[in-house]
Amino acid sequence: MLNLKALGCALLLSLTWLPYLAVAGVHTSPLTITQLTTQLATYPVIQGELLQKKLVAGLPMPLVSEGKFTLAQSYGLLWQLETPFVQRYRINQQGVALWQTDHWQLQTHQGASQQQNRLLLAVLAGDYVQLSNDFELSVSGTADQWQLLLIPKTVILKKIFSQIRIQGGEFVNQVRISEVTGDVTELNFNQQQVKDALQDAEQHAFTQ
Repeated sequence: MLNLKALGCALLLSLTWLPYLAVAGVHTSPLTITQLTTQLATYPVIQGELLQKKLVAGLPMPLVSEGKFTLAQSYGLLWQLETPFVQRYRINQQGVALWQTDHWQLQTHQGASQQQNRLLLAVLAGDYVQLSNDFELSVSGTADQWQLLLIPKTVILKKIFSQIRIQGGEFVNQVRISEVTGDVTELNFNQQQVKDALQDAEQHAFTQ
């Protein structure tokens, strides 16, 4: 026989937890693209470590590289690979530039790697409104743990990518880019920290 008094007490007890869950930042409602865009654009500067794995079709082992990144909402993305070799990129609205001894050299060719770099800036900065012009976007999960699937919808991008899968929480934690060739690039972002402003050297790198 159903004990209505016990059921009522249990329901009341569960409801008393709701304000505490809200204060603690536990998000249970479904996330929208607009909310995700706002969430990722909150911080002016984010820095962290990166681990990049490139699985090339036909090769038995992935190509692995490690480094650091700096994302500045007002300027773009600094991407510095440190192992197995040193390479430094600057990605902004003007395009992708490679550091050459004492200056930035703008990369003019439009290969898959260039498209990936531009895509990466939009993904990390949360510019999903812009991405929706070129991709079908499908988001699932909550603000604390979400996943975004990008399917290309333009003819050019369909020749390069099959899909891009992004996972994250407060920040973007992983990006997995699958190409039509069978190659897969997996990017993992770790030890991410929020900064109030760029350091002088970083500011100079963006503006020189």
